[in-house]
Amino acid sequence: MKTFIFLMMLAVLVLVTYQIQPAFSAKSKSDSSLVGSWKMIQKATDSEGKPCPFVPEVFDFFIDKTVVLSNFGSSHLPYTTSVTPEEKQIIEKRVPELKGKNLLLIKPNPNMGWTNTPMVYAYEINKNKLSIILQGFSPATFEKK
Repeated sequence: MKTFIFLMMLAVLVLVTYQIQPAFSAKSKSDSSLVGSWKMIQKATDSEGKPCPFVPEVFDFFIDKTVVLSNFGSSHLPYTTSVTPEEKQIIEKRVPELKGKNLLLIKPNPNMGWTNTPMVYAYEINKNKLSIILQGFSPATFEKK
């Protein structure tokens, strides 16, 4: 009987591990492309050509899923590019310009929920260039240092 219970527990553990690994691997891959330091080469501007005060000159993304923004001091802020379908729907309803785009969410307060953060960006990576889009502004472009 003990062998049967042990084998059942082992089977459950294998199944759980198998189900978690693909999701974790995909998440790590998308986030890993951001890791590193990105320096602005083209500013985001509003319709009058004024620069956006909410986009930093430098993003420093770390493996531990934190980011340091040059316009936000030296604090390591949590970030994610992986949101649930429900979170994505809430964010896209709040910021329609970001519908269907890759989302980058940064929490200025770690206790805040992802859907409540005011730091919501769309992003795209093409080779060593990062484009950041913030509601109401033209895209900012960054180059990996």
